Amino acid sequence: LATIESQDLSAAEMAAAASAQSEHYKLLQTRDTTRQTSGSTTSQVANAEAMLRTARASLAQARAQQEHQELETKRTAALADSGVMSAQARDDARTSLDAAKAAVDAANEQVSAAEASLKLAQANTIQAQAAAQTERAAGQDVENAQAMLKQAQVQTGYASVVSPIGGMVDVRAARQGEVVTPGAPIVTIVD
Repeated sequence: LATIESQDLSAAEMAAAASAQSEHYKLLQTRDTTRQTSGSTTSQVANAEAMLRTARASLAQARAQQEHQELETKRTAALADSGVMSAQARDDARTSLDAAKAAVDAANEQVSAAEASLKLAQANTIQAQAAAQTERAAGQDVENAQAMLKQAQVQTGYASVVSPIGGMVDVRAARQGEVVTPGAPIVTIVD
């Protein structure tokens, strides 16, 4: 029967459709990010924890060897001072002690590196959890955008006035450009 000017409604519907499509692509992008970050985080943490345990065990072993070498160096130095052992043996013992100290320092560095690796793996796990939350939020944004699109489509549908019965227009009670109140007749239809 009539079509109400609906350029604003059509523009709103197109904007809602574009927003829904944009949110859908954002959701796809977040899903990819989630997949990339969550794939190996659990195994990274387990590997980093194992590396840290190994590094700590190596440090304990290096410290024990250093303590043993300190005692050995004291004995050798005392024997060398009393003339029972040679000065060369004392120098070798001191060199061995220096090497044991360097091994402890290296083991400490390995522990520090393993702790850093563990922290990084744990941070990756947190990042993966954040990505999953972002994905859930993006899914909700898609649902919201689709609801807005449906609402805009309904509003656009209100721009067309359709007769509930078939027939011919007998009288036009309203003309193009006139403002009518809700429920007021705009045409009379006859069989």
